[in-house]
Amino acid sequence: MGINKMDNIVTVKKGVVKSIVELEPYEGNYGTLYKFTVTFENGDSGEYSAKVKEQEKFIVGKEVEYEVHINPQYPQYPKIKPHYEQKGFSGGGKGGYSDADKERMARSVAIKSSAIFNQARSTSKEDVIEDADFFLNYIKAMDKKVADPASAELPKAKVSMVDKKDLPF
Repeated sequence: MGINKMDNIVTVKKGVVKSIVELEPYEGNYGTLYKFTVTFENGDSGEYSAKVKEQEKFIVGKEVEYEVHINPQYPQYPKIKPHYEQKGFSGGGKGGYSDADKERMARSVAIKSSAIFNQARSTSKEDVIEDADFFLNYIKAMDKKVADPASAELPKAKVSMVDKKDLPF
């Protein structure tokens, strides 16, 4: 049992869904929400809202891990939500980000770094991509020419004649 930021009492439980009853949908801040009353075999019951009418979080007969949120001002109206494990820093162990996730993050950082590096220059898209590849190799320390990525030279700035005329000195 714990208390979240909104002073609701939150309890994480595991149970088998006994019944789910669809109620009237309503308009929420994020569009139409479909409301259900979920009842578990252990006697827990509460309201669950989903963005889709064919919700798949609570299925009759299926055991699920769920959260019961109770607002102390309105304890007679508990809210039921699916429980999701929090992903945290894995410290190099199992879990955390997949290799594909790490690759996407490295690529995102590389292209953003290249765009910032080239933003005040008249360069082509190809130059930006070339510099992004350099940054990606730097990040991944896979550039075979560089034993120590920290000693690598940054890509040479591509300064056009227009840039040279615009220099303040």
